[in-house]
Amino acid sequence: TERFDIVSDFTRQHKATEDELIARITLLDSTITDLKDQKELSTLALRETIKERDHYIALKQREYEEQEKKMREMEAEFTHMLADTQNKMTDRVEATLRQTAEEAGDLE
Repeated sequence: TERFDIVSDFTRQHKATEDELIARITLLDSTITDLKDQKELSTLALRETIKERDHYIALKQREYEEQEKKMREMEAEFTHMLADTQNKMTDRVEATLRQTAEEAGDLE
């Protein structure tokens, strides 16, 4: 019976250890599943963030290009206005010089 008691003790101890290990494996499996789910959610969030970033960058690029186009148009318009003003001033100066020359010729 002593031998039976020893075998029973070992069997009970083995069964308790086995139950502990099964509980630990179950807990670790649950942890792994949770971590996989978190990883998947993080990956999806990252993809969405990248998509939003790319959209924002494209939007800003379009705005930049539109502003650059407006600046070129304004530059061309200003250049044209400046040339017109210069031509008008040149015409006025020439007219004033002619008038002054004519008046000087009349005085002689």
